[in-house]
Amino acid sequence: MVMNKKLPFEAECALTSLGEHLATARKRRGWRQSDLRERIGLSRTTIQKIESGDSGVSMGNYMLLIALYGAVDGIKNTCLPDDDILAFDHSASNIVRVRLKKELNNDF
Repeated sequence: MVMNKKLPFEAECALTSLGEHLATARKRRGWRQSDLRERIGLSRTTIQKIESGDSGVSMGNYMLLIALYGAVDGIKNTCLPDDDILAFDHSASNIVRVRLKKELNNDF
């Protein structure tokens, strides 16, 4: 059994907003949740969970709806390196693999 970790408040709010936006996109097209089930093969329960912003639903299932509504570019542009102001002082050429240093234990 997989336990869902508690998301930060901001992430929960963003997921709830995303779900509301996806529900609005569906309604503006005049589609019912059962119409989505027929189009993309997700259960009505899963669609309800997505539209309520449930964090237990896989990202892949969210992406099915996002792709259906033609909004994949918005996701593709998330976390672009040029927009990462927290790491702005690091250039792409300086990116290296970070490893935990292991200490040798000579106790035999």
